Amino acid sequence: MKKKILITLFFLSYNAICYGFSNQYEAKAAWVNFIFQNIQTNHNNKNLICTLGLDSVGLFLKDNNNIKEKIIDENFHNCRVLYISNSEENNITDILRITNKSEIITISDIERFLSYGGSIKLNIQNNRIHLYLNKTNIFNLESKGWIIDSNIKNMSTTYEQNE
Repeated sequence: MKKKILITLFFLSYNAICYGFSNQYEAKAAWVNFIFQNIQTNHNNKNLICTLGLDSVGLFLKDNNNIKEKIIDENFHNCRVLYISNSEENNITDILRITNKSEIITISDIERFLSYGGSIKLNIQNNRIHLYLNKTNIFNLESKGWIIDSNIKNMSTTYEQNE
C-alpha cells in the first residue's frame, strides 16, 4: 500500500491530486511520508516522522512504524520530518524558533507557514496539493549534508522571503 501511494505521488509531478484518497488528510499524510522517504541526512538518529498538534494527518501517519507524536516541550532531535498541525497555529513562531535550531524539515498547511520560517508548505487548491519549499531552509540543510531528492524539488514551487 505504501509503495502504491509513493509511486502514485511520483507520477503526479507538480500537483498531487487529492482524488484516490478518502480525504485531504490522507493525501497530506501520503505527501509527508513521501517527503520523509526522499530526504536523506547524515544523522543516523534522525529516523522519525514526528507530529505536533491535533489533526487527522497524524492519524493517517500512524500506519508508519517511524511515527512519533510530540508535544511542544519535547526535543525534536530524533525527527527528520515534523508535521505541524493547524491546531498549533497560535504557537507556530515558538515552535519554529525551537525547530530551526535543530536540523529538521518542518511541514504544515498553516497559512503563511513559510514566512514564519517553516520548510515545506502543503497547499490545497482545486483538490490538488501543491508543495512550496522555503529556499533558505532547504539551502541551509543541504549545506549541512542533507540530500533533498530532486523529485521533491521538481514538484515544488520555491518560496523566497523578501528581506
